[in-house]
Amino acid sequence: MLHKKHSFKGGVSLTTTVLFVAAIVIVVFCATRFYDIKNQSARLRQEAIELAREEEELKSKIRTLQGYNEDGYDSDYVESMARQNLDMVYPGEIIFRTEG
Repeated sequence: MLHKKHSFKGGVSLTTTVLFVAAIVIVVFCATRFYDIKNQSARLRQEAIELAREEEELKSKIRTLQGYNEDGYDSDYVESMARQNLDMVYPGEIIFRTEG
């Protein structure tokens, strides 16, 4: 018994058409994922640059405070300078500023 293939007028079988459409869907999905991953990668690189800059600023503040301590300033003075000049606070503290 012979099986007749289902085909459209142009002679393309249904199976070939389904495979072609599936391939297009897969390519579009992969392209979309690639674009998303590329954008995420760029965002993460920028965030890493910003974090590195922030780390350098904090290291600079630490060196400044260590310099005060090495110059013979006591811990109360260093704490006072850190609070006044570097806007540093203890974890959980809330700062209220008044104008005037």
